[in-house]
Amino acid sequence: RITELTVQYTDYVRWQHNRLTGDFLARQLSYWKKKLGDAPGVPPLPPDFARPALQSEKGGRFTLCLSPELSSDIRQLSRDRNVTVFMTLMAAFKVLLYRYGGQRDLCVGSPVANRPHPETERMAGLFANTLVFRTRIPEAAPFIEILNRVRQTALEAYDHQDIPFEYLVEKLNPTRSLSHTPLFQVMFVLQQQRGTTLDFSGIPLSFMPLERPVSAFDLTLEITDTDTGFVCDWEYATALFRRQTIAGMAERFQVLLGAIVRNPSQQPADLPLMTNTDRQLMSAWNSTHTPFPEEFTVVDLFEAQADRTPDAVALVHGGESMTYRELNLRADRLARLLAARGVGPEVVVGLLAGRSPALIIGLLGILKAGGAYLPLDPAYPRARLNQMTADAGTELLLACPSLSHKLPDTSARIVYLDQTPDPDIIDTRLPEKSRPENMAYLIYTSGTSGRPKGVMVEHRALANYRHAVTAAFSLSNSDRVLQFSSASLDVAAEEIFPVLTCGGRLILGSDAPVESNRDFLGHCRKEGVTVVSLPTAYWQQLIASDADRAYWAPEIRLVVIGGEAADFSHIRLWQETLGRSCRLINAYGPTEATVSTTFHPLPPVSRTIPIGTPLPNTRVYILDGNLQPVPPDIPGELCIAGSGLARGYLNRPGLTAEKFIRIRINGRMERIYRTGDKARRRPDGTIDYLGRMDDQVQIRGFRVEPAEVASVLSGHGTVKEAVVRASVQKEATALTAYVTLKAPDRRAEEKLRAYLRERLPAHMQPASIVVLDRLPLTPGGKIDKEALPTTQNKEDASLLSAPPQTRLQKQIAAVWQDVLDLGAVGIHDNFFDLGGHSLLLIKALSRLQERVPFPLKAVTLFRYPTIAALAAHISETGPLETDACHDSCGQGTYVSAQSAAGDLPTPSRSSDIAVIGMACRFPGAANVDLFWDNLCQGVESVRFFSDDELLAQGISPDLVNNPKYVKAHGVLEDSDRFDAGFFGFAPSEAKRLDPQERIFMETAWTAAEHAGYDVTRADCPVGLFAGAGMGTYFINQVLGCRPLEASAGDFQRALAGDKDFMATRTAYKLNLQGPAVTLHTACSTSLVAVHMAVQSLRNGECCMALAGGVSITFPQTAGYLYQDGMIGSPDGHCRAFDSRAQGTVGGSGAGVVVLKRLDLALRDGDTVHAVIKGSAVNNDGKDKVGYTAPGIHGQTAVIQSAMAGLDYESVTCIEAHGTGTPPGDPV
Repeated sequence: RITELTVQYTDYVRWQHNRLTGDFLARQLSYWKKKLGDAPGVPPLPPDFARPALQSEKGGRFTLCLSPELSSDIRQLSRDRNVTVFMTLMAAFKVLLYRYGGQRDLCVGSPVANRPHPETERMAGLFANTLVFRTRIPEAAPFIEILNRVRQTALEAYDHQDIPFEYLVEKLNPTRSLSHTPLFQVMFVLQQQRGTTLDFSGIPLSFMPLERPVSAFDLTLEITDTDTGFVCDWEYATALFRRQTIAGMAERFQVLLGAIVRNPSQQPADLPLMTNTDRQLMSAWNSTHTPFPEEFTVVDLFEAQADRTPDAVALVHGGESMTYRELNLRADRLARLLAARGVGPEVVVGLLAGRSPALIIGLLGILKAGGAYLPLDPAYPRARLNQMTADAGTELLLACPSLSHKLPDTSARIVYLDQTPDPDIIDTRLPEKSRPENMAYLIYTSGTSGRPKGVMVEHRALANYRHAVTAAFSLSNSDRVLQFSSASLDVAAEEIFPVLTCGGRLILGSDAPVESNRDFLGHCRKEGVTVVSLPTAYWQQLIASDADRAYWAPEIRLVVIGGEAADFSHIRLWQETLGRSCRLINAYGPTEATVSTTFHPLPPVSRTIPIGTPLPNTRVYILDGNLQPVPPDIPGELCIAGSGLARGYLNRPGLTAEKFIRIRINGRMERIYRTGDKARRRPDGTIDYLGRMDDQVQIRGFRVEPAEVASVLSGHGTVKEAVVRASVQKEATALTAYVTLKAPDRRAEEKLRAYLRERLPAHMQPASIVVLDRLPLTPGGKIDKEALPTTQNKEDASLLSAPPQTRLQKQIAAVWQDVLDLGAVGIHDNFFDLGGHSLLLIKALSRLQERVPFPLKAVTLFRYPTIAALAAHISETGPLETDACHDSCGQGTYVSAQSAAGDLPTPSRSSDIAVIGMACRFPGAANVDLFWDNLCQGVESVRFFSDDELLAQGISPDLVNNPKYVKAHGVLEDSDRFDAGFFGFAPSEAKRLDPQERIFMETAWTAAEHAGYDVTRADCPVGLFAGAGMGTYFINQVLGCRPLEASAGDFQRALAGDKDFMATRTAYKLNLQGPAVTLHTACSTSLVAVHMAVQSLRNGECCMALAGGVSITFPQTAGYLYQDGMIGSPDGHCRAFDSRAQGTVGGSGAGVVVLKRLDLALRDGDTVHAVIKGSAVNNDGKDKVGYTAPGIHGQTAVIQSAMAGLDYESVTCIEAHGTGTPPGDPV
């Protein structure tokens, strides 16, 4: 018998509504605002994969049961500490999160039953609420202190649990992101489950595990307290984490709990996490011992190569070449001269030379004489060279005669590289060679103290690196390696010595600025370069342009990048274009460990970009603050041991002792170098770079200490305080300097830039100098770098300079604003003072070249660094191609496309229609140029899936194993990404919106941009005709997803999920005021859209029209079941209009064209890509074999109708629908 309730659920709802008002509500809100008002918005766990712009609900699950003994110990500890089991497990979980992510301020969500009154305990209804438990992990506190904090937080939260979580989020209004949930991203749940069965009036019920391939959060730990112990279910977002990562986390949580119950007084950082498997793996990963002839130096290896192939070409420079015999003889001659001047082991010789044969002869000559070379970059300021030569105590300096004006102020003896040795020196014996333990080179890097530090690298380390590189790059005597880097970078050693010791050719670059990406690639093509090492920033710029990639040298088989982290979008672009024929290696390593420490050959598909695994005879350890190894997936400091370690820092014994230390690791004493880099190992042993533990950055391949730049700035007489910080600007790292002045000075920035140019090399120059009244301080009185303005308001600053006036000035300004990421520039602003540097200069030059009909050189921008000067130079040099319309007086008058459009044109039924803009996104092609290249090259963009991918997507195993299931589909990359803010969408609305509409909206905007129009400001009606496929996103992703369903009512969900609203929604967002028609005619939808747009233009209903379509099916990772006699291809290959056609393959994509009457397009100076002479539409009726089949008579009739009145011979293209099927295409 069910006892009748005294209170109904509706009574509870009314009571709660009345309660959440007035003072009670104010007190509850006050607590949460104080508790969570400044809560961190950064998720606490570093993901395995880059976080998608749009959060995915797909999830996985891993279960691990704690032993009865450990479970009992946890309960006992809870009783001893007067806390609940929930509090103990929550505290331990937060310690685990801290150890994994390094974040001390942690917010974790947890559900509560929210039934505080006896009357609600037996009532059916939803009472549950979600609470946020925020805990700060102190730097030096035992676990029991953290447990007490969690207890206090929990008790306070229970006292303030009445406010619904959704209401709390609304009132706190935290910074929202479509990529993760607000306030917390990790959930912790504790459940009670006593017994394995239930009995309801004789009906036995058993618990069954629930398979849920979803995850509402990044990670949820649900622990069930059972009779046999705690069962831990780890639910995780598969878009962020690998299953292997979560399994390791679960096992380490078990180890952590065991350590806590044994000794709860330990500090979080001291609690062990390592499993036995972890220890075995770490030992295996560092088993890198590889024999190599340690008694030989690179000089020995070069001489042996010269003896083997004396007549082979060793160097190529500017059309001239030098054989191994000649190079060896000239280096020998120089070595004798240097030896006669006192050069020998441990003697440092300065070398001032550009990229030329003299540089290589100088390096080899110094090494053959037994000395160590100190590269002096001619581009460095003299003050910098003075510092380096003075610190090195250089007594002899080699220099090219042409660089005598660059010589530092030094008392060292100068020997010019073209100097002929005395006759009595030429025939003397070569000096005794260096031994492996002698210094090979001294390279200076940036130092925090305000002066550079010299790194001493020995021959043994250089020889070991040479052997590692030769093997990793598969170098042979057929290779041609480009010498691209400055000799002041240790990467130059990687370019020079391996190739010259295996019989290949070293192709020397030029010291002149690279004129353009195309010129650089042309040089590589001309010289047949096969291997090239590039700074990551330059490589990214090199491949970013479709036009530049067309010039890629086909002989290049290997590209090595390094110096700074690569951007994933560029890696993906590489893999989709050039990666099929050229290997790419991501290299990492500090100068203190001889060029590179790890390599990672990037595979064909990679969602993240690791730095790889250690090179031979090199060991890498990820250590915690106690210098103890951490398990995989847990961040720590990357430390290096092995044959590649440098000797230390010249004249800096204190710094050497601090950075190069001896510790015991895994039972052995190791000399390690502490890099200061933050990293973690993956479960497979590869290493992820996670950034710096201090402020050091990499800029264009150079290490830079911002503190050194600040120290130099502080030396200027007008500067009171200075601080420098780095940030990513336009996909590259740049410095911003913040200064306070002793007295106001309107020309402070100009003076400080001149001061820095005299003292620091180009890569250390700040992109911006910001003058502040005072530097922001933390409560403790330290400079608060996070409170510094992110960028200077250059829009306001530029107003002091005249704005662009002429059309040419405006064109140049537009390029500068885009390249430099600025809102506005003045015609007298200096390109380099605004943050420009050599790489951005090449980018700007490439953009300008598209607008100027005659060649521009990089030196032009150096000579004319302001808009006013450059525009004047271009005007004097030659005319620009313009869109000017000439009036009756012959005076050029520029008429904008917008104003030329005017009112609606007069209808013209016979008008030709121009295609003036295009945009598309298809599998393997993010734009029209890539799509055209794929078509021309016969690239098949169908993707074939593995069984694991399909099963992970939720495809039935029975279907996957069906022999007729074709595991192929055309996948559209980045279909989950959307610039919601640009189109004015709220995050929740954008998340509900069908990606078909999102992609179409972006493609429509891009097409209009391609045509040169901002359609949002058009002063005549612009039409839109488009269609979309079935809205599978709404069916498969939104329905059943409670957060998305709950975020809107039925009407809003219908608007977001129904394709019929696409045209009107796009027209609304783009402010289009012409006809907006959504249509659907199955496979011919986009063609019919074009036809309707043509008719609308001819009828005078709009002055311009966008037409196209989109189809994106979800899930994209899915195949199809082949059926005989249907249109699907049996093998996943589509061969439209081909005698081998067997069927079609589904895919996703979007395409839009911009149309205009041809006469108006020519009047307005639009670019005309094609002309539509005619179009028609009809239907076959019943005159065909079946409803889904094409009809011969209907197809013939529609083509005749479209071409009525045309000269058939003049038509170059007829577009019709191809089926890719044996019966369809012949029709």
